[in-house]
Amino acid sequence: MRLSLLKKLIIHLVLIILGITMVVPFLWMVSTSLKGFHEIFRYPPTWIPEKPQWSNYLQVWKLAPFGRFYVNSVFVAVATTAGLWSSWLTGAWTRSASSPTRCH
Repeated sequence: MRLSLLKKLIIHLVLIILGITMVVPFLWMVSTSLKGFHEIFRYPPTWIPEKPQWSNYLQVWKLAPFGRFYVNSVFVAVATTAGLWSSWLTGAWTRSASSPTRCH
């Protein structure tokens, strides 16, 4: 019983450490996106911006062609889905046509 408890404890500890390593970079990214230019390169770095720059998001939205990015993403998603469906349907039809238990 003690080994089982120790095993569960180690598994949970590893999962917590892995979870932290996944969440910390995301929090740093959000924190940095709200900082001004001078604050990004400050040493030592700070986690919480002195004055959050919400206008950074508006500037990026105006500068980057997000409409084009969206159209490209939709095109890739539709083309991939169509390709997969055609492959699956062809495979399914071939399998059903060559099946020895097919009814005529």
